[in-house]
Amino acid sequence: MVTNKKANERIASVILGEKTFRDSGSGAIDCTLNMVSRSKVLAFRLSLSGEPNGSEEFTVTLRNPEHGVEFDCLLFSHSMKHVVSLHTNDNFFLDKDDNLHFEFANPDGFDWSIAVIYGDE
Repeated sequence: MVTNKKANERIASVILGEKTFRDSGSGAIDCTLNMVSRSKVLAFRLSLSGEPNGSEEFTVTLRNPEHGVEFDCLLFSHSMKHVVSLHTNDNFFLDKDDNLHFEFANPDGFDWSIAVIYGDE
């Protein structure tokens, strides 16, 4: 049975031209989603294979290569102490050529994966 919520999600994904960016690895997280058109980030998920003991921060930063790092904008930050998964559906609007940069030191060296759901605006 399709609920109204699921039907609305399908309609929204068609209208937005929903896309998914994925990256994974082990060790430090240092990856970037490069926008090729004006876009809206709908959600992102981070998963780790274990619980970090330290209190290092996972950060999401907005960058534009035409501007220096002094113009970077911190969009999201979360302490990863004892966190194995993280999900947010905070929306971010990004211009063409903006970069969404994900960073976490991951000193315990756990495997990780990131998924970002976004669509053209």
